[in-house]
Amino acid sequence: MNTTAKKIKYPTTVEDTDQMGKRYDIIQCPTCGLKQKAEILLTSPYETYLHECKGCEYIIEEDEWNSVVTI
Repeated sequence: MNTTAKKIKYPTTVEDTDQMGKRYDIIQCPTCGLKQKAEILLTSPYETYLHECKGCEYIIEEDEWNSVVTI
């Protein structure tokens, strides 16, 4: 019997989780007000909050990061 196929021990697809070094937040742009999904990079020793607005291309930094809760 030919057993050339290998068993896969791990899933072939991986979701974006804290284990991959990033997570997401919903933020509002301070210039145009667009609400959008932004990526937070889990860097050491602090997380990196840096995002380019998809509406007006404004660079949103940590001090301008406005998290919003959508209902």
